Amino acid sequence: MNNSRIRNTSSTLRTETTGLNLSGHILATIDTLYVEDYTTGIYYEGNGMSFNRTTPSLNNSRIRNTSSTLREPLKGVVLKNLAGVTLDKNIIYPQVQAGTGNLEGNGIFLQTVQNAEIMHNTIWGLNNGLYATGNSNGSFIQNVIWTNGEQLNTPVILEDSNIPVSNSDISYAAGVFPGTGNLNEDPLFVAPEEGNFYLKPRSPLANQGIGALPFNFEVLAGVRTYTMHPGWNMMGMPYLTNVTYSSPVSIFADDLSPFYVAPTYTSIVQLNPAALPDTLGHIDMSYTGSYVIPSIVRPGIGYWVRNPYATPATIDVYGLMDDGSYNVVIDGTLSPNNGWYLLANPYDRPIGLDNGIIFGENVLVGMLKYNYLTNNYVIIDPDHPEVIEPWGGFFVKATGQNAHLYFNYPAQERQQNDNQPVINNDYNIVERPKLKWEFSLSAKAGEKGDVIILGVGEGAEDTLDPLDVPEIPNPPFPQIGMLQFSVCNNDWENNAGLYTRDIKNGRSSSWNWNLLINLENLLEDGIFSEIIKISAKGADKIPAGYIFRLVNPADGSSADLRNEDFLMEVEISHAEGEPWLIPLYLEVIPCGNDLGAREAFSASNYPNPFNPETTISYNLPSESFVTLEIYNLKGQVVNRLVSDSQPSGRHKVVWKGCDQQGRAVASGFYFYRLKTKDNQLTRKILLMK
Repeated sequence: MNNSRIRNTSSTLRTETTGLNLSGHILATIDTLYVEDYTTGIYYEGNGMSFNRTTPSLNNSRIRNTSSTLREPLKGVVLKNLAGVTLDKNIIYPQVQAGTGNLEGNGIFLQTVQNAEIMHNTIWGLNNGLYATGNSNGSFIQNVIWTNGEQLNTPVILEDSNIPVSNSDISYAAGVFPGTGNLNEDPLFVAPEEGNFYLKPRSPLANQGIGALPFNFEVLAGVRTYTMHPGWNMMGMPYLTNVTYSSPVSIFADDLSPFYVAPTYTSIVQLNPAALPDTLGHIDMSYTGSYVIPSIVRPGIGYWVRNPYATPATIDVYGLMDDGSYNVVIDGTLSPNNGWYLLANPYDRPIGLDNGIIFGENVLVGMLKYNYLTNNYVIIDPDHPEVIEPWGGFFVKATGQNAHLYFNYPAQERQQNDNQPVINNDYNIVERPKLKWEFSLSAKAGEKGDVIILGVGEGAEDTLDPLDVPEIPNPPFPQIGMLQFSVCNNDWENNAGLYTRDIKNGRSSSWNWNLLINLENLLEDGIFSEIIKISAKGADKIPAGYIFRLVNPADGSSADLRNEDFLMEVEISHAEGEPWLIPLYLEVIPCGNDLGAREAFSASNYPNPFNPETTISYNLPSESFVTLEIYNLKGQVVNRLVSDSQPSGRHKVVWKGCDQQGRAVASGFYFYRLKTKDNQLTRKILLMK
């Protein structure tokens, strides 16, 4: 009997049903038979004489049992009074839901069988895989008996029988089932409740020849599609591809033309090379600070990939989903420019910090993904939850050595096991300062814009801490159409640089931030003419009784962002200096400090413009430690003129147009910043030679 199917239909009879019943002196060879929806799949009994010469074989067949209303035990194959039998590459399982528990019954039942050769079979979802009685003999080799829930107490029962069990994977509550070479490891079937018993890529049996079905890439793989945005895309590859076809050219070149991987011009780059995984799901990366052309494309790693067309392009990839967990090992330091990695969602479902992404120690609790509508990066953290879509890439920063980030397939319950552990989400509870309040500022020129986040936290420091997010490194190509809005912390003694989020210490009574807008990527032939709008979101979270003021030091204009947007008309028509860099100043101060203290605290310089020197005059309302520094348009300190405690009253200092080493600086715009414990102001000056 070959290539046959026997299927039962429902009946009102409360009786046991059998799919195939063979009795008497019959020598049957059965191959590729599908029996479904019977309480007993195949019943095969000799003519009543023990060890009659009947020796049937059952190969490559599938038996799916369904219980009747009597709820009697299920039996996949019942073999009685036979001289021998061969069972090879068969699958026996009940019709149940995954995780609902095992049904009572036997996968294979032997009674008085002289020589049973049982090999390469898969039995799932029954509380007993093999039951042998009546002086049965034989061998049980390279089979799988696995559970649909709890480990099995009696996967194999031998009563007055001698059937050694060896080289098999058996679910056994007491540990590894006795015998040579046996295992007790989840075989990782693709979807057993749906009858799919092929092995997943990470199965411990993938290359062992155990069970009815192997890991088969061609059976599990399919064509997957993704639509890319025009230009550069920050993306990943959520599917495993055939090793022979995992190069960038094999994956992208047939859909994206031209597609280059030359050192001088490339269509794909990866930040920091990654060591090849020693096992699937383990990625070990070291920070080099450089973009490289990858030799292979694989899940979990992020890439910049260029779509050469002016319209969206669809790519086709032949691959399969691997839903196993990932352990990503990365190294970094506290430096804002060190330890950035470009990773990607390795799955075909969205993942987020509450479902799929887990941070271990020494990882900044915050990610950045790219927004193609506004051409800027979006922060994702516990206070700003968003998801990383399939194929989506994101940046993450390591703040120390041997940092870990984990991926779990989202919204999927699994049994804990050694091969595919579900990482505990407690890893996401990384100690960090407690946020008291925060708000976001957006700067927009038309549809192009960027967002920064500012706030105050208990235990936060006025330097880099776990609540701060530095700006990510620029990709190795021009980011045309991007407006960059940053918190300028170039005056920090440690970890100076530009930041996307800056949370200050909550012990102060007032707070201020130096901001910087960069319009360089919006210039067209060196020209820019547009109104920039700066808006606040979440300003209502700031405690009552505070003024929330944004100041443009170039002309002294300001706005209370609690009540209005700040509009700034910008005209750039020359390339002298760096006019596309626009510094701003934000202060959050008590209302009572606004008039008295600010009127007494003042500064001005004369002449302006100047050559070769200018005198800066300032007034202090009270004795304080004072710093007076000169900055260039990039926010870098050029010269520190004052750093000392000074009494109240008026003071003067001369800047002679030199840097800290006494070297003359170039012509152009500069800023001086006067800062005390309670106040700060910034003014724009012009050196003309």
